[in-house]
Amino acid sequence: MMIRFSFLTTMIGRAGAAWSPLTVVPSGDGAGAAPASPYGDAELKSFATAAVNVRRITDTYVEKMVAAKSEKEKKQLEQLASGDMVQAVKKEGLSVTKYQDIASRVQSDPDLAERVKQKLREVA
Repeated sequence: MMIRFSFLTTMIGRAGAAWSPLTVVPSGDGAGAAPASPYGDAELKSFATAAVNVRRITDTYVEKMVAAKSEKEKKQLEQLASGDMVQAVKKEGLSVTKYQDIASRVQSDPDLAERVKQKLREVA
């Protein structure tokens, strides 16, 4: 499975922007809050480590893509970036699907977002 470079670039921010990949804006008064997280501390630490590594890969490839001379070269770089990101996620013991699920849930679950932010502080 490949990670879409453009998806991850959008998800974790563009190069040059302050890194805030997991910003959550709580809505309402908490009514209808998301159910308890199915993720343990070890999984969230793996996610945080993978997210930091994916961010580094993204930064590296965004610079290369800006300098690319052709669409063909950009496509090749996108494929290389995606492969490197998949490797970074798998190296932390996560599937791409689980990584993307956690990233998605963080956007709607303030408690999970806070837990992930804590893990990011630990691994960064």
